[in-house]
Amino acid sequence: MKKSIFLFIFTAFTFCAFSQKVKYYTVQPGENILDIIPKSEMYEYPAFESGVVYFKNGKRSASKLNYNFVYEEILYISTTNDTLTIANPEEVKYVSIGKDEYYYATNRFVKLDTIIGDVKLGIAGFFATVSKRRIGAYGTTTDGGSESYGSYVVPNNAKLELIPNVVTTVAYSKALFIGNRFNQFIPVNKKNIFSFYPEKEEKLKLYLKDHKVNFAEYADIVSLVKHMNTDS
Repeated sequence: MKKSIFLFIFTAFTFCAFSQKVKYYTVQPGENILDIIPKSEMYEYPAFESGVVYFKNGKRSASKLNYNFVYEEILYISTTNDTLTIANPEEVKYVSIGKDEYYYATNRFVKLDTIIGDVKLGIAGFFATVSKRRIGAYGTTTDGGSESYGSYVVPNNAKLELIPNVVTTVAYSKALFIGNRFNQFIPVNKKNIFSFYPEKEEKLKLYLKDHKVNFAEYADIVSLVKHMNTDS
């Protein structure tokens, strides 16, 4: 099957990887990351499932859908049996796959996880660059420094254009997002939590003073949101 051109971009802001990285995968120069990561760990669902893409203009499109953690894209099977990505994700209202719902937020799709009052918590899974090591003389490697995110382009042959002479290590992680009743999601961190509750800043400050909140810990964020959702 042919694949359309995919853009795999991790944006500049920092995510909260609220669960431990599952496995590490090392990609040697010239290797295809799609051959390194097993398909069972590359997709949200074992197989493409029936789903519907709902657009903001009221239109909708039904197809076989799946979420790919490498591309951070929802893929679909076209009528010509090609595997494609949604070309205009910013025009998508939401996507349903089985009982799951996905919302487009900041260049990626977020899977709805929990609803607390008017507040929604979503999860984005992805493969992030953990480290890069440059191959030197006689096959030795030097530490090129660690970075959480990088940019990869996947052309038609699904071959990632990794940097020559650089060994890249990636790992699966998750990021937690918080959304409002309009399904507008932003990544969870201290700054964004304050921006999410502009009218309850003092209440939030008091809660953070009395509670040690790890913004990378799912349970801590759920407790915080529940408290902020009370009238007291």
